[in-house]
Amino acid sequence: MLSARAGLIAYYYADFLAYYSVDLVAYYSVDLIAYYSVDLIAYYSVGLFVYYFVDLIAYYSVDLTAYYSVDLIAYYSVDLIAYYSVGLFAYYSVDLIAYYSVDLIAYYYVDLIAYYSVDLFSYYSVDLFPYYSVDLIAYYSVDLIAYYSVDLIAYYSVDLFPYYSVDLFSYYSVDLFSYYSVDLIAYYSVDFIAYYYVDLIAYYTVDLFPYYSVDLIAYYSVDLFCVLFCRPYCVLLCRPFFVLFCRPFSVLFCRPYCVLFCRPYCVLLCRLYCVLFCRPYCVLLCRPYCVVFCRLYCVLLCRYCVLFC
Repeated sequence: MLSARAGLIAYYYADFLAYYSVDLVAYYSVDLIAYYSVDLIAYYSVGLFVYYFVDLIAYYSVDLTAYYSVDLIAYYSVDLIAYYSVGLFAYYSVDLIAYYSVDLIAYYYVDLIAYYSVDLFSYYSVDLFPYYSVDLIAYYSVDLIAYYSVDLIAYYSVDLFPYYSVDLFSYYSVDLFSYYSVDLIAYYSVDFIAYYYVDLIAYYTVDLFPYYSVDLIAYYSVDLFCVLFCRPYCVLLCRPFFVLFCRPFSVLFCRPYCVLFCRPYCVLLCRLYCVLFCRPYCVLLCRPYCVVFCRLYCVLLCRYCVLFC
């Protein structure tokens, strides 16, 4: 605080009628009729009828009929009919029919038919047919046929044919024929014939012929056994096995299991639990817990299923 006194009508005071006070009728106060207050009729307050409030009819409030509120009919609220809310009919809400919401029929939602949602038919969703989704046929998804996905035929995916994927024929992948991959013929990969690779004939690699290597005549490389033995084995045997057996198994068996069993559990149970039980309690007391842990749990659980099933 700027003032060391403990009385009132002070700048950065702890009582009231102060700027950065803790009580009321203050600018940056903790009670009411303050700018950046904690109670009501304040600008950036925590109560109500404020701008950046925590209660209601506020701009950046926490309750309702506010802009950036936490309850309903607010812009950046936490409940419903708000812009950037947590409820429903909001823009950047957490419930439904919102833009950047957490439920459904929203743009940047967490459920379905949303843009940047967490469920399905959305852009930046977590389920399917979205852009930046976590399931399938999405852009920035976690499953397949997505851009920035985690499964296959995605850009920035984790499986195959993506750009920035973790499997193969991708850019920034983890398998092969990728840029920044982990296997082979990649730029910044972990195997060989890459720039910033971990194997050989690479710049900043871990195998051979590098500069600042751990082995010989290498530029940041480590070995050459891989070039003569491991590499042919990987390309001729492991790779076809992966493409012909492992991948089909993953797509035909693991994937349906995740979509039919793990995914419904995540969306129907975890999300339903969040909306029906955590949500009311969350708005009043543990909204940070619900948003940070419960939602994170839902997303990570599904992602775990997609990645490790």
